[in-house]
Amino acid sequence: MKVLILYFTKTGHTLEAANATAEGIRSAGSRVDLIAARDFDPAQLAGYDALIVASPCWAGSAGMPM
Repeated sequence: MKVLILYFTKTGHTLEAANATAEGIRSAGSRVDLIAARDFDPAQLAGYDALIVASPCWAGSAGMPM
């Protein structure tokens, strides 16, 4: 399985959580890539079996870049 973690972080805490999640995915035997929201192109979704979106919560919703 190939997983994409798309993340936005302002202070680095969400990236820490995304990296920990990626480690768990890798330890289960799957491939995982992390891509920052600012570097994301929707065409990159091709070839992935799963998508995880990681974002801080701002006023009850995902961060604006998401």
